[in-house]
Amino acid sequence: MLIENIKFLRKNFPHIRHYYLQNEEKIDFDKVEIIESKRGNPTIKYNTGEKAISVHSLYDPVREGKNIVSRYKEFKKYRHILFYGAGLGYHIEEFLNQHPTCTYSIYEPSPEIFHAFLSTRKLDDFQTNRLQEIHVEFQKNEDKSYLEEFNKYDDVLVVILPGYEQIFKDKIRWFLGQAKKTIRMKKSSFYTNLSFQKRWVLNSLINFRYVAETPNILKDINHKYFKDKPAIITSAGPSLAKDIEHIRYIKENGLAYIFSVGSAINSLLEHDIIPDAVLTYDPGPTNYRVFEKMINAGITNIPMIFGSSVGFETLDKYKGPKIHFITTQDTISDYFLSEQLKKPSDFINDSASIAVMTLQILIKLGCNPIILAGQNLGFLKGKRYSKGIEYDHVSSTVTEKEMQESLEVKNVYGKNIKTKQGFISMKNQLEQYIKMNPEVSVINTTKEGADIQGAPFQEIEKVIIEKLRNKVVDQNCLTIEQNHYSSSGLNHKLDQLYKELDIFMEILKKLENVLKKIAKSLENVKYVELNKYFNQIDECFKLFDQNKFYKLIIAPYNRVFLQYLTKESQIIKNEKNPVKKADMILPLFSKFVKESTVSTYEIKGVLVKLYPKQTFKNSD
Repeated sequence: MLIENIKFLRKNFPHIRHYYLQNEEKIDFDKVEIIESKRGNPTIKYNTGEKAISVHSLYDPVREGKNIVSRYKEFKKYRHILFYGAGLGYHIEEFLNQHPTCTYSIYEPSPEIFHAFLSTRKLDDFQTNRLQEIHVEFQKNEDKSYLEEFNKYDDVLVVILPGYEQIFKDKIRWFLGQAKKTIRMKKSSFYTNLSFQKRWVLNSLINFRYVAETPNILKDINHKYFKDKPAIITSAGPSLAKDIEHIRYIKENGLAYIFSVGSAINSLLEHDIIPDAVLTYDPGPTNYRVFEKMINAGITNIPMIFGSSVGFETLDKYKGPKIHFITTQDTISDYFLSEQLKKPSDFINDSASIAVMTLQILIKLGCNPIILAGQNLGFLKGKRYSKGIEYDHVSSTVTEKEMQESLEVKNVYGKNIKTKQGFISMKNQLEQYIKMNPEVSVINTTKEGADIQGAPFQEIEKVIIEKLRNKVVDQNCLTIEQNHYSSSGLNHKLDQLYKELDIFMEILKKLENVLKKIAKSLENVKYVELNKYFNQIDECFKLFDQNKFYKLIIAPYNRVFLQYLTKESQIIKNEKNPVKKADMILPLFSKFVKESTVSTYEIKGVLVKLYPKQTFKNSD
């Protein structure tokens, strides 16, 4: 290795330098031969074991690098390039020269080739001020840190060195598969955040009146009722109909606790089965429609276990007993009850479905085994819901477009079934929590449903015979009417929130004035003052970060725009020309001021209406 590269790795990527030092004897350096091309530039031959394949042109690798760049006509629209395969870097040099503003990273599947690169070319010649990451595949499929590239940057151009397509065909296929999966999940997360960012905050704020008055499922309910007792998470998948009579038998004989999640309540009621509780967490304004059949029938004896950021309309409409759990999306309860809640044990991680959140709850309650019923995580004969579940706003029948865009997974019988990305996310999360809790037995009884790793499939008839032999249900398990929260100090926290709101508005006004000064300086060609104003913007954001109203409410309320602002700010920070920097700052930060002002008035309206000063009783 060139001494300059050793110094660079020690300072910037010490784990790579450390690996080469510790594993020198394990690396097969004979796989790589550095030879001189016809033009005199070094090039590489890689021995696959069957034959030696040229990584670059044996005639003119520099010209080849230019030809590679010419194939990417649209690459200028990208801000970040991920080079799959460094080779000796000729194509990387050309990309960087033609696109002077982008950042880049390197993914190298061969430690041998990368060692040859480090022994031949100086990293300093590759504009390392723009280099973000180097990923070297030391062990196959082990390090997935490169996937963060696709989360960190909105537009990533993946450039595969053509010579690698023959040498590392399988590795490239695996790499691209993982990348596509990450991008799909990122898009799903983006649209979830975009859809619910405001609702999560508004719901949590409006619902705190219910949180303050109702029991907490994890803190106030006696776990002895559930410790080592079987429980069924009854979901709304189309296979639920196949098990419905068995669930009736379990209910009538008290053989397991039955927790209905989401829309499953409608199928259960259709068959005159009353679950031990219904659970809900969807923040959307139409979530209450799931329970319209129950509400319209005048049923008020089923405990509703709700996530604290659930759509507030659901809680307003249902008049029966309520029990809550605090979700990780709820910054409001976290603020008011911070001294009375422990992290992470008293919180339930926001998840892709209420079934995943219910699994978390039942694990914390000590239930064992936990049985999954109606958890299809896919489509069955063109249906998304079980019999008895029909809505005006969502069809039970899968649309033709959904089928065309569908993905495939293996079902419990090893056959392929149609599914969608949302179901795959739910499946992944269920598998994650099952893996994290190996002491809990999770059984999947969903006939023709997706296979869930860690939850072996077993027909419910067999589960009843082998696992559900005795009556275990105690009718009083969820009858507690109050919580153990202390109201002491809540009014003080409310007053503090109002004060922080006023302070936030003052900082926002200060930022707005700074932006006006920047605009005036540009108009009057007084560029000398600009750097002073840039520093004042930084000072404002330091104050925002110290402000509780901003951190608790405004930041999560506008999280999508703030994520965008953060990324754009990094680009602005690297701009050396103060006039260009000012032109970039003005529209971006003016939008921040506008969005934050509107958001503050929206939140203040709710606060003043629901939580005037001295709202809470028996407070200090």
